[in-house]
Amino acid sequence: MLVPLSAIVASEENNDKFVFVYNAQSQKVERRQIEESGLVGKDNVIITKGLKAGDQVVSAGATRLVEGQQVKVLTD
Repeated sequence: MLVPLSAIVASEENNDKFVFVYNAQSQKVERRQIEESGLVGKDNVIITKGLKAGDQVVSAGATRLVEGQQVKVLTD
């Protein structure tokens, strides 16, 4: 699965990486630890573990989010 590089957040405690996934029912974000296998171009990352098809990954402002924070989805 490809996600934008801007969606990847690095843990301050260790080398773990994670993304925030939007839960439409609760309108909150869930933190998901991920494993990546490399870049595609200069803006996308291949995720090998931690996400499933259909997950809505937060790509804007991910570094400012916390687990369980309520968010509003903005569309173009």
